[in-house]
Amino acid sequence: MKKLILLCCLLFGANAISQAQTTKCGVYQLINTKESKNVLKDHNIVLEKGANGKISGRFYGTTDDFIDAREGYLPGHFVAPMENLRVTKDSIFFTINVAHKDLFKNPIPRNVKT
Repeated sequence: MKKLILLCCLLFGANAISQAQTTKCGVYQLINTKESKNVLKDHNIVLEKGANGKISGRFYGTTDDFIDAREGYLPGHFVAPMENLRVTKDSIFFTINVAHKDLFKNPIPRNVKT
């Protein structure tokens, strides 16, 4: 299994959906200003607070997150649990592990958790 690690540091937008801003839970869309306008957009972070009060998360992304330029093929889509998750006032830090078997041809709806 090829281990892919993504360290993501992004500023929170105002995209929290139906959650209080102070809890930081909700759905966030990752906006990469370096991407071309033709690149498919399917990058979401979902943060949820469990019964124990601990925040957990899932990252919905594509294989384009790990390459500089795609050459003649469409990206693979995935959902991965966030590991080593740390949420600060204005940033989210985490790692993910994605294997070839975790990739799909179509975007994954946010109601799919694994």
